[in-house]
Amino acid sequence: MHTDIPRPIIGLVAEIISEHYTHAELNNLFLQADAPGDPPSGNKLEKCQTWLARCNKEVPDALPVLGAVIEDFMERILRNSNPWGSDSWIEEWQDSRSKINEALASHGLNYSTGGLIHKLGSIGATKSLEQIIKSKDIGAVEIEFNRA
Repeated sequence: MHTDIPRPIIGLVAEIISEHYTHAELNNLFLQADAPGDPPSGNKLEKCQTWLARCNKEVPDALPVLGAVIEDFMERILRNSNPWGSDSWIEEWQDSRSKINEALASHGLNYSTGGLIHKLGSIGATKSLEQIIKSKDIGAVEIEFNRA
């Protein structure tokens, strides 16, 4: 089954992640995600757009590559890490993360912890909300609410 990354998602993800990573970090993200080919030339935005579009052409199922590329960004708060130096990084991160989640949902897709992107309704919750709250895994509570 051939599954492409929708073009509006390519544009949005490229815009967001190009603002938060260096060229070297982007190269590393895409290489670790097993994106095909050598790093494209151009600025960071062009690099991300080109590489994601290349995935659609050369990878039978491009969604796992997209999931692996955005995993670090989507789950940054779970690691309690402030890599971007701004005091308002949590608000910026939440806004950008919400934009990605909304774009995915508008195309019938959903992001799940671990870099998984799947069609809406294709998997169930892995933990009950009650279990998550009892374990006091607050980051997971937010993810589970967003998933629902």
